[in-house]
Amino acid sequence: MEAFQRFGGVPRAVLYDNLKSVVIERQGDLIRFPSTHPRACGPLSLPHPVGIARGNEKGRVERRIRDLREAFFAARSFSSLADPNQQLDA
Repeated sequence: MEAFQRFGGVPRAVLYDNLKSVVIERQGDLIRFPSTHPRACGPLSLPHPVGIARGNEKGRVERRIRDLREAFFAARSFSSLADPNQQLDA
C-alpha cells in the first residue's frame, strides 16, 4: 500500500505467486480467492496469480529482488529494521 501511495496509483493487475493468502483453490483456469482478500487497490485492480511452475511469468519481479540483494543490501549496513527503508527512500 505504501508503494502504491508513493507511486501515485495502482496497476490494473497485481501478480501474485500462488501463496495461500491469495489462492485458496485452483482447478485449471478457475481460481478461488479468500473472501478476506483485500481489494485495497480498488475495483479496477485485479489479483492475477501466475501459473504454477511458470517462472517466466514472474521473472522480472524475481530479477529485481536479486538486484536489490546484490547491489543494495550487500553494500550497506543497517542499524535498525526501519533503516533499510530510510536508506532506500534516500
